[in-house]
This record gives sequence, structure tokens and C-alpha cells, in this order.
Amino acid sequence: MDVSAGGLEYVTLEGRKLAIGGTATFQQIVKSKEMNEALNGLLPKAARAYSTIIQRNATTLQDVLFGYATYFDLLTALLALDTQVTVQGKKKSVVPLADFLRSENKVVLGNQELATEFSAKLPSGDVGASLQRVALTDGDAVPS
Repeated sequence: MDVSAGGLEYVTLEGRKLAIGGTATFQQIVKSKEMNEALNGLLPKAARAYSTIIQRNATTLQDVLFGYATYFDLLTALLALDTQVTVQGKKKSVVPLADFLRSENKVVLGNQELATEFSAKLPSGDVGASLQRVALTDGDAVPS
């Protein structure tokens, strides 16, 4: 199913509420002025670490959820923000992002459901953030 014309390719920050549409690309997160100003640019930095600009222009958070892209720096940052995923099918529900990453073989999305939005409330006050990758060698630095 092609959902490219569904209006889900947005990245917004209104007040403390972050919202990323299900078909927004990693590059949209990288280029978002609001995201670069929030939390020391945590989310754009995490998204920028993913491959090349060509890959970032084609990869969405939904791709990562479905295992089409194996990348976890951005997911790690979103987990730290207690991100919730809005799922739309016959009915609408909101599921914690952590539920998609559990080790047991639990199906979160049915075959007629779509992750339409990833949302989180940013911490209030004078808060900063950083995401660091620790590796023995450059080859170890690539998430697997």
C-alpha cells in the first residue's frame, strides 16, 4: 500500500510536544529547525548518524519498526523521551515505542494497521541531552 500522499511526512515541535509523522524521513528530522534547537539537537544528530543523505531521504521511523532498516541511535533517543506511537487501523490506539522493541515475538501492528505518528513531551526547564556511541574500532561504531 502506498501511503506517500497521506500527509504523514511532518516533523513538528509545538511548545514541548514533539510529533513526527509515520512517513517523515530521517533527513526531515535532520533538517528540522525546531528539532535542531531542542535538547542540543539530540534527534537530528541521532538521525544524521544514519548512513548517507540518500538513505536518510528514503528511510522513515516506520521502516525501522518493520525491520526494513536496522538502525537504533534515533530509536534510543526516542525511547529516552518515552515516545508514544499512534497506530491507525479500524480503530486508533496509542502504544509506547518500547512495546515495539520487546524481545518476545509480540505483534504490535496488524497487517491492516499503520504507525501514523511518533510523539513525545520534551522535558521542561533548562535541560540538555547528548547521545554518544562507544566503540572499540570504527567498524564497531556501526549499529547492527
